[in-house]
Formats: sequence, structure tokens, C-alpha cells
Amino acid sequence: MRSSQNAPLALLAIGIIAVGGLLMQWASSEAKKSPAPGSGVPGGQQIINHIETVQHSANVQAAGDYHIEAQIDRQGRIVLYIYGAKEKQLFPIPVMAPDMGMEASAVTKGDGSESLTITARPVATDPPGMTSRFVAELGRTVETMQVGLSLTIPIEGRSYRLQWRPEHLIPGAQLADVSMPAAVGDVEAQKLFLTPGGLYTDADIKANGSQTATQKYGSQMSQHNAHPKPGEALCPISETAANPKFAWVIGGKKYLFCCPPCIEEFVKRAKEKPESIKSPESYVKL
Repeated sequence: MRSSQNAPLALLAIGIIAVGGLLMQWASSEAKKSPAPGSGVPGGQQIINHIETVQHSANVQAAGDYHIEAQIDRQGRIVLYIYGAKEKQLFPIPVMAPDMGMEASAVTKGDGSESLTITARPVATDPPGMTSRFVAELGRTVETMQVGLSLTIPIEGRSYRLQWRPEHLIPGAQLADVSMPAAVGDVEAQKLFLTPGGLYTDADIKANGSQTATQKYGSQMSQHNAHPKPGEALCPISETAANPKFAWVIGGKKYLFCCPPCIEEFVKRAKEKPESIKSPESYVKL
């Protein structure tokens, strides 16, 4: 008699255990979907498929372990997206004041450069005070095919210098090579490269041909390779693979860089913070 009375309770207990098991399985599967700690992707961050995972689109530049996507339309609106190491996942950074190291300029064939005002435009899923998107306006309608972009952006304590040719800003476009002017004005460049200071000496100036990096290398640009092989030289600024054709003598030693704008940044550092400069052998992929 007692066993028959306990039967409903036993069935109820079995049901509770079964439902609990299903809930645990669901929680486990959801946890696997969340980004791992230290992955550089905030929990619940939206994934936007703007760039490829196997090979970068033409308008994506590597900045160390990060990726910057730049787009421009014919009305002169420039949009920048920041991605983490996983490329498709947006990587929000703190919204910055204009004087905190983020600079951009549009570069046009024959017209020189034009400074841009970069404004944070967070996407819906960016945390408060953070943004993974920036925009800038040229203020005029342009022929998109003739406008490139130069960008300096700080991410997690490091500053990256990136450049896009006009054809880079339009994925798939087949365009002739377009020259890009100096990243800094002529007067500033002359002062930077042709006056000694810190580790940068008169002997270095002569060794470099008594010219600026742009005068020496013209408008040559380099694609940033963020995956150098062990033993390969690294650019001291971008920490991407160095290109032997972009060399500069500082402190009597030859350093290799990924592009002329990084030479500019390194010379500034050698003059203003000489104690931070390491030997060329230190900038190698381990």
C-alpha cells in the first residue's frame, strides 16, 4: 500500500532529474559559444563578416595582432572597423580624445595630403565608452579611385602606422599604381630627418643621403605581413615583417622597417627617447 503511494513521488523525482540534465547540457553548449578569456573579444560581441578569414581583403591592413578595415565612398565618407586576432570579430577600443594619438589623412594623386577628423561611431554591440568603428568626412565629393588613406592608431598601448592605396579601399578594383605623398609635411620632414638629436647624429644624416625617408624611397609602400617567420627581421614600430628595401641608419646602425612612415616614427623616438631604442638584432621574430 505504501509503495503505491510513493510511486507518484518517485516519478516526479525522475522528471526533475531529467529536466536538470537537459538544462546542464544547454548551459554547457552556451558556454562553449562564449569567447575564451584573453581572446580580445568582449562577451556577447557581435560578429560582422566584413573581411575574409583565410586571406585578407584588399582593404584590410594588419596592425600587429589586430586588423583595420577601411572603406570610402564617392561622397568622401571614410569608415574604419577594428578587428581582433580572429579577424571577423570586432575589437572595441576606448573612445579617445583627438589628442590621444589617433591621426588620419587622405592622400590624393597630385594634391598632397589632407588631415581628417576621426569620430567614434560605436556599433550597437560596443560596450559603453568603447568603439570598434570610426568615421571621417572629406567634406567634398571625390573620385574614390584617386584617394588613399594614412592612419595612426593606438591599440592597447601600441601605436600603429597604416596606409591604404586607392585600390586598397575598393576590394577587387584593378587600378594602376598611384603615388602617395609623404606622411608629414615637407617642412616637418626636413626638420625631423636633417637635424640631429638624441641617438640621431650628423653622421647618420650623411649615411642616409641627407634626405627624408620620402625623398629616398619615393612613394613606395609595403603590405604589412603580420605573420613573419622565426628569425625574420621585424619593423621596430609595427612589429610586422620588415622589408629590406626600407632601411635607415640611426646611431650608426642600420634598421629595417615595413614602410617609410615607420621610419619617421622611429627617428622621432630615437631623438626624443633614445633610451628606448634597442639594437637592430633585437627586432627579430623569435
